[in-house]
Amino acid sequence: MSTPIGHPDYQNFAITKSDNLFSSFTTVIPPGTVNTAIIPVTSWSSLALNMRCSTGQAKITVTHFADLAGTLIIGSDTWFLRTTCKLNVITPLRGPFVQITTQVTGGVNLTVLQFCAFLSAPAQRISFPVGFQSAGVNVRALPASSSDFWNLPTICAGNASLIFAPSDALAKLHVRVGAFDETGTLLFYVADFGFPAALINQSLQIPDVTIALEIDNIDAGGPHSYGSTLMVPPQ
Repeated sequence: MSTPIGHPDYQNFAITKSDNLFSSFTTVIPPGTVNTAIIPVTSWSSLALNMRCSTGQAKITVTHFADLAGTLIIGSDTWFLRTTCKLNVITPLRGPFVQITTQVTGGVNLTVLQFCAFLSAPAQRISFPVGFQSAGVNVRALPASSSDFWNLPTICAGNASLIFAPSDALAKLHVRVGAFDETGTLLFYVADFGFPAALINQSLQIPDVTIALEIDNIDAGGPHSYGSTLMVPPQ
Protein backbone atom coordinates (compact mmCIF):
# COMPACT_ATOMS: atom_id res chain seq x y z
CA MET A 1 0.00 0.00 0.00
CA SER A 2 1.38 3.38 -0.92
CA THR A 3 1.13 6.47 1.24
CA PRO A 4 -0.85 9.34 -0.33
CA ILE A 5 1.45 12.25 -1.07
CA GLY A 6 1.43 14.72 1.81
CA HIS A 7 -0.71 12.50 4.05
CA PRO A 8 1.28 10.50 6.66
CA ASP A 9 0.38 7.13 8.15
CA TYR A 10 -2.00 6.13 5.31
CA GLN A 11 -4.58 8.69 6.42
CA ASN A 12 -7.00 10.37 4.02
CA PHE A 13 -5.99 13.78 5.35
CA ALA A 14 -3.12 15.25 7.28
CA ILE A 15 -3.73 15.88 10.98
CA THR A 16 -2.67 19.46 11.53
CA LYS A 17 -3.18 22.37 13.92
CA SER A 18 -2.80 26.11 13.62
CA ASP A 19 -0.49 28.49 15.43
CA ASN A 20 -1.56 30.11 18.69
CA LEU A 21 -4.57 32.34 18.03
CA PHE A 22 -3.59 34.57 20.94
CA SER A 23 -0.92 37.18 20.24
CA SER A 24 1.24 36.01 23.16
CA PHE A 25 1.51 32.90 25.29
CA THR A 26 2.08 34.84 28.54
CA THR A 27 0.18 38.06 29.10
CA VAL A 28 -1.41 40.38 31.64
CA ILE A 29 -4.96 41.50 30.83
CA PRO A 30 -6.59 44.38 32.77
CA PRO A 31 -10.22 44.21 33.89
CA GLY A 32 -12.59 44.38 30.94
CA THR A 33 -13.29 42.38 27.81
CA VAL A 34 -10.80 41.32 25.13
CA ASN A 35 -11.90 39.66 21.89
CA THR A 36 -9.98 37.95 19.16
CA ALA A 37 -10.95 38.77 15.62
CA ILE A 38 -13.90 36.88 14.14
CA ILE A 39 -11.92 34.17 12.37
CA PRO A 40 -12.93 32.05 9.34
CA VAL A 41 -12.67 28.35 10.20
CA THR A 42 -13.93 26.56 7.10
CA SER A 43 -10.60 24.69 6.83
CA TRP A 44 -10.72 23.43 10.43
CA SER A 45 -12.90 21.03 12.43
CA SER A 46 -12.32 21.80 16.10
CA LEU A 47 -10.65 24.18 18.52
CA ALA A 48 -8.33 23.47 21.47
CA LEU A 49 -8.17 26.04 24.25
CA ASN A 50 -5.72 25.96 27.17
CA MET A 51 -5.55 28.67 29.85
CA ARG A 52 -3.98 28.90 33.30
CA CYS A 53 -3.88 32.05 35.44
CA SER A 54 -1.68 32.97 38.41
CA THR A 55 -3.59 36.13 39.37
CA GLY A 56 -7.09 37.37 38.68
CA GLN A 57 -10.20 35.70 37.33
CA ALA A 58 -12.11 35.61 34.05
CA LYS A 59 -14.92 34.21 31.97
CA ILE A 60 -13.77 32.57 28.71
CA THR A 61 -16.30 32.35 25.87
CA VAL A 62 -16.10 30.65 22.49
CA THR A 63 -18.76 32.04 20.11
CA HIS A 64 -19.65 30.50 16.75
CA PHE A 65 -21.01 32.72 13.96
CA ALA A 66 -22.61 32.18 10.58
CA ASP A 67 -21.22 35.47 9.23
CA LEU A 68 -17.97 37.42 9.34
CA ALA A 69 -19.71 40.50 10.75
CA GLY A 70 -20.67 38.55 13.88
CA THR A 71 -24.38 39.32 13.66
CA LEU A 72 -25.58 35.73 13.19
CA ILE A 73 -24.72 33.83 16.36
CA ILE A 74 -24.98 30.06 16.10
CA GLY A 75 -24.11 29.47 19.73
CA SER A 76 -21.53 29.98 22.45
CA ASP A 77 -19.99 28.26 25.44
CA THR A 78 -18.51 29.91 28.54
CA TRP A 79 -16.11 28.57 31.15
CA PHE A 80 -14.75 30.09 34.35
CA LEU A 81 -11.04 30.68 34.95
CA ARG A 82 -9.60 30.96 38.48
CA THR A 83 -6.16 30.63 40.02
CA THR A 84 -7.38 27.38 41.58
CA CYS A 85 -8.56 25.79 38.33
CA LYS A 86 -7.12 25.52 34.79
CA LEU A 87 -9.07 25.26 31.54
CA ASN A 88 -8.17 22.63 28.92
CA VAL A 89 -10.99 22.08 26.45
CA ILE A 90 -11.58 20.88 22.89
CA THR A 91 -14.79 22.00 21.21
CA PRO A 92 -16.28 21.30 17.77
CA LEU A 93 -16.51 24.28 15.44
CA ARG A 94 -20.22 24.78 14.85
CA GLY A 95 -20.08 27.38 12.08
CA PRO A 96 -17.80 29.02 9.50
CA PHE A 97 -16.57 31.74 11.92
CA VAL A 98 -15.47 31.80 15.57
CA GLN A 99 -14.32 34.29 18.21
CA ILE A 100 -12.73 33.84 21.65
CA THR A 101 -13.62 36.34 24.37
CA THR A 102 -11.76 36.88 27.66
CA GLN A 103 -13.80 38.86 30.18
CA VAL A 104 -11.62 39.78 33.17
CA THR A 105 -13.82 40.35 36.23
CA GLY A 106 -13.31 41.38 39.82
CA GLY A 107 -11.18 44.48 39.25
CA VAL A 108 -7.85 42.59 39.28
CA ASN A 109 -5.46 42.08 36.37
CA LEU A 110 -5.45 38.59 34.87
CA THR A 111 -1.96 37.08 34.58
CA VAL A 112 -2.43 34.15 32.25
CA LEU A 113 -0.70 31.51 30.14
CA GLN A 114 -2.88 31.03 27.07
CA PHE A 115 -2.80 28.84 23.99
CA CYS A 116 -5.59 28.33 21.48
CA ALA A 117 -5.33 26.46 18.19
CA PHE A 118 -7.55 25.14 15.42
CA LEU A 119 -7.40 21.39 14.74
CA SER A 120 -8.14 19.51 11.56
CA ALA A 121 -9.16 16.50 13.64
CA PRO A 122 -12.94 16.47 14.24
CA ALA A 123 -14.50 16.55 17.71
CA GLN A 124 -17.91 14.96 18.23
CA ARG A 125 -18.55 16.87 21.45
CA ILE A 126 -16.98 19.26 23.94
CA SER A 127 -14.34 17.36 25.86
CA PHE A 128 -11.68 18.00 28.46
CA PRO A 129 -8.41 16.21 27.62
CA VAL A 130 -6.99 16.05 31.12
CA GLY A 131 -5.57 13.28 33.25
CA PHE A 132 -6.73 12.05 36.65
CA GLN A 133 -8.10 14.88 38.80
CA SER A 134 -8.52 14.80 42.56
CA ALA A 135 -9.25 17.10 45.48
CA GLY A 136 -9.15 16.35 49.16
CA VAL A 137 -6.89 15.30 52.02
CA ASN A 138 -5.87 12.10 53.77
CA VAL A 139 -6.16 13.37 57.36
CA ARG A 140 -7.40 16.77 58.46
CA ALA A 141 -8.58 18.18 61.81
CA LEU A 142 -11.15 20.84 60.88
CA PRO A 143 -11.39 23.57 63.56
CA ALA A 144 -14.67 24.44 65.23
CA SER A 145 -17.22 26.35 63.11
CA SER A 146 -14.97 26.43 60.03
CA SER A 147 -14.96 25.14 56.46
CA ASP A 148 -12.56 23.50 54.03
CA PHE A 149 -12.75 23.89 50.26
CA TRP A 150 -10.78 21.39 48.16
CA ASN A 151 -10.69 22.50 44.51
CA LEU A 152 -10.37 20.24 41.48
CA PRO A 153 -7.25 21.56 39.68
CA THR A 154 -8.71 21.52 36.14
CA ILE A 155 -12.20 21.89 34.71
CA CYS A 156 -13.56 18.53 33.62
CA ALA A 157 -16.95 16.87 33.34
CA GLY A 158 -18.54 13.45 33.70
CA ASN A 159 -18.12 10.59 36.13
CA ALA A 160 -16.66 11.23 39.57
CA SER A 161 -16.55 9.52 42.94
CA LEU A 162 -16.31 10.71 46.51
CA ILE A 163 -14.83 8.91 49.49
CA PHE A 164 -15.39 10.44 52.93
CA ALA A 165 -14.22 8.95 56.21
CA PRO A 166 -15.10 10.78 59.46
CA SER A 167 -12.90 10.11 62.47
CA ASP A 168 -15.90 9.84 64.79
CA ALA A 169 -19.63 9.02 64.62
CA LEU A 170 -20.83 12.39 65.93
CA ALA A 171 -22.05 13.58 62.50
CA LYS A 172 -20.74 17.13 62.89
CA LEU A 173 -19.26 17.52 59.40
CA HIS A 174 -21.43 18.61 56.47
CA VAL A 175 -20.14 17.17 53.16
CA ARG A 176 -21.05 18.77 49.83
CA VAL A 177 -19.70 19.13 46.30
CA GLY A 178 -20.25 22.64 44.92
CA ALA A 179 -20.05 24.39 41.56
CA PHE A 180 -18.50 27.86 41.68
CA ASP A 181 -18.01 30.75 39.27
CA GLU A 182 -14.73 32.55 38.53
CA THR A 183 -15.08 34.69 41.68
CA GLY A 184 -15.48 31.68 43.96
CA THR A 185 -19.19 32.40 44.44
CA LEU A 186 -21.36 29.30 44.79
CA LEU A 187 -23.56 28.62 41.76
CA PHE A 188 -25.23 25.45 43.04
CA TYR A 189 -24.48 22.21 44.84
CA VAL A 190 -23.79 19.20 42.67
CA ALA A 191 -24.24 16.79 45.57
CA ASP A 192 -25.10 17.02 49.27
CA PHE A 193 -24.17 14.08 51.49
CA GLY A 194 -25.51 15.55 54.71
CA PHE A 195 -23.70 14.76 57.97
CA PRO A 196 -22.25 11.26 57.56
CA ALA A 197 -21.36 9.38 60.73
CA ALA A 198 -19.63 6.56 58.83
CA LEU A 199 -17.65 5.95 55.68
CA ILE A 200 -19.32 6.91 52.40
CA ASN A 201 -18.18 5.92 48.91
CA GLN A 202 -20.45 7.49 46.32
CA SER A 203 -20.46 7.94 42.53
CA LEU A 204 -21.72 11.21 41.05
CA GLN A 205 -21.66 13.38 37.93
CA ILE A 206 -19.96 16.78 37.73
CA PRO A 207 -20.52 19.58 35.18
CA ASP A 208 -17.88 21.62 33.34
CA VAL A 209 -17.50 24.42 35.88
CA THR A 210 -15.04 24.96 38.71
CA ILE A 211 -15.75 22.28 41.33
CA ALA A 212 -14.82 22.11 44.99
CA LEU A 213 -15.37 19.60 47.77
CA GLU A 214 -16.75 21.54 50.74
CA ILE A 215 -16.53 20.27 54.34
CA ASP A 216 -18.22 22.35 57.07
CA ASN A 217 -17.76 21.75 60.78
CA ILE A 218 -21.05 22.77 62.44
CA ASP A 219 -19.72 22.12 65.95
CA ALA A 220 -18.76 25.35 67.76
CA GLY A 221 -17.28 23.31 70.59
CA GLY A 222 -14.24 21.83 68.93
CA PRO A 223 -12.52 20.27 65.90
CA HIS A 224 -13.43 17.07 64.08
CA SER A 225 -11.12 15.05 61.83
CA TYR A 226 -11.78 13.42 58.51
CA GLY A 227 -10.23 12.09 55.33
CA SER A 228 -11.88 12.69 51.96
CA THR A 229 -11.13 12.67 48.26
CA LEU A 230 -13.17 13.70 45.23
CA MET A 231 -11.80 11.80 42.21
CA VAL A 232 -12.41 12.24 38.47
CA PRO A 233 -10.82 9.71 36.07
CA PRO A 234 -9.79 10.61 32.51
CA GLN A 235 -12.83 10.41 30.22
